[in-house]
Amino acid sequence: MISISLIQHRNQNRIKVEAKSTGEIINKIKQIEGRKWSQTLVCWHIPYNSKSYKSLVQSFGKTQINIIQNKPKYIDNQPLRKYVVIKNIIRPRFKTYVKKDGSLHKTVIGMQLVVDLIDNHLLVAYVPYDKKSWLEIIREISGRQWNVKEIYWELPYTKDSITQLKSINAVHFNFKISSNIQESVTRQEKSRESRKGNSITSRKPSTVDKLNTFQKAAVTALEEKLILERKSWRTVKSYKAHLIGLWRHYPDTKPSQISTQQMNQYLLHKIQVSGIKENTHGQIINSLVAFYKRVIPQEDKLKFMQRPKRVKALPNVFSKKEVELLLNSVNNLKHKTILLLTYSAGLRKCEIINLRKKDILFSRKCIFVKTSKGKKDRFVLLADKAIAYLKPYLSTVQPRFWLFEGQTGGQYSETSIQNIFTRAKEHAEVNSYVTFHGLRHSFATHLVEDGVPLHVVKDLLGHSSIKTTEIYLHISDRYRKQLKSPLDGLNI
Repeated sequence: MISISLIQHRNQNRIKVEAKSTGEIINKIKQIEGRKWSQTLVCWHIPYNSKSYKSLVQSFGKTQINIIQNKPKYIDNQPLRKYVVIKNIIRPRFKTYVKKDGSLHKTVIGMQLVVDLIDNHLLVAYVPYDKKSWLEIIREISGRQWNVKEIYWELPYTKDSITQLKSINAVHFNFKISSNIQESVTRQEKSRESRKGNSITSRKPSTVDKLNTFQKAAVTALEEKLILERKSWRTVKSYKAHLIGLWRHYPDTKPSQISTQQMNQYLLHKIQVSGIKENTHGQIINSLVAFYKRVIPQEDKLKFMQRPKRVKALPNVFSKKEVELLLNSVNNLKHKTILLLTYSAGLRKCEIINLRKKDILFSRKCIFVKTSKGKKDRFVLLADKAIAYLKPYLSTVQPRFWLFEGQTGGQYSETSIQNIFTRAKEHAEVNSYVTFHGLRHSFATHLVEDGVPLHVVKDLLGHSSIKTTEIYLHISDRYRKQLKSPLDGLNI
């Protein structure tokens, strides 16, 4: 018996085929024209047409095919019309697991943001728990409220909400969007809902809520530009926050009318009152360039802005003995494998999280790092001692797609990895100032101390310039231990 169901794959309707993974069944599926294997969904899927369905029937027999959901009848020479979810409705997917205390916990999973309409005035959005960038966009919507019981976000049915939701490429609306909806939630409605005890105002207003109409339009224009430039969600979030801070500092001035003098006064305020560091100062200027050069043509305003001199601070690193103590302090196989791979290959936190099972190339003794910082691919080391832990981990845990997965099957979270590292530091009683990224710095420093050429270290780390890698020469003890202070030559 095989089961088929309708799925959305890369914005196309496809037929998902589920069956026992035997050689005979796989060979039959491979005979169907257009069949594909999805690593993300972990299933075979075929084109959504009558030709593909006929091929299934010929290969397996009609009595051996179970059509899930609406159980429609097949109409000859036509697509499975009844099998299309009515009005193109897609149901959100959930996964339930048992927490440590024995209670059941349900969470949203999947590759799409599903949005429903309730009572013609309220939107509900089901955000998969591992889509952090989507969550940032939801949190910027005025009037949003998290419903703990139903596991969805409640949003006002306004043009503002729809516009911000559409910035997520994988959004799917289970309804036809009306052209007569209001622009945004009005003050009167917010006040009325608040008096009624409605959840729409039971949250803390976001920073965007406090902007005027011109400033909100500027935020939207900036966000769209950065998304088109394929900037990371962290960059989008950072630039928006810095510019919102500037515009809120001048609430009665349109963003296009802010002068160079006002920008410098704002920076002066941030330095003297907020005590921002040089790096934050530089980030604010970067966000100003993004808007006043690439969004609106007012580049002249930036000519006389003073960039801060870059601080040449050296990163904190572990000694080899400290790394040994750190790794030996962890007993959990999964946690230890995460730290081992991070140090042994000099990986960033995001790189560890984004590793897939297929990126571990045992035959070549290397790891493929895909689309890392700067949108670059690279191959890194796979140490023998890392393999000794990695193979038992794979056979025991059996992750489906991502190398390190959470309890519900999605990517492991940054918070979880940070907690693993913090606990390991405390147990090992090593240098408390070293951050998780310090494992990467320690890897590079130890390579330099072992005499590995700098250009090789550069390639392993994925640096664009050798100047970035030269910092590890200053950290390394290799040459410092060979030198003697002039004091040691004095007869005192």
